[in-house]
Amino acid sequence: MATVTFILGLCGSGKTHLVKQIADVLVIDESFFARKNELRAAIRAGKNCVITEIAFCREDKREEIVRELLACVPDIEVKWVCFENDLAKANTNCRRERKDKEPGSAEAHVAINESYSPFYTYPSGEEILPIWTPGELENK
Repeated sequence: MATVTFILGLCGSGKTHLVKQIADVLVIDESFFARKNELRAAIRAGKNCVITEIAFCREDKREEIVRELLACVPDIEVKWVCFENDLAKANTNCRRERKDKEPGSAEAHVAINESYSPFYTYPSGEEILPIWTPGELENK
């Protein structure tokens, strides 16, 4: 039986860093909707998958994807890992200097956060992880 783990959080919360620590899974780090067929094929083959996609911070989108996954593979296991909905911390992380950051992407990510944060809810009973802070990841 395949497991699909969704990692929820605002831009700058630490989702991508967390995903990089998980081995032997299909990782879809954003751009999920363009890769849905790849996910379906993987779960039909019994492969475990990890998804990051900010749209799933919204309860209605989570319900929709779970219905789709169960229709594809009825015995699939779905897990949720959630970062806290702290807009200030996430936006601070988006604005920090990084070598791999595209020009203008910081404010684009801040705008995404501001549109999703008011609607970000946690699935019932899930542990909420703190958003990482600069320097924390570099020391691990």
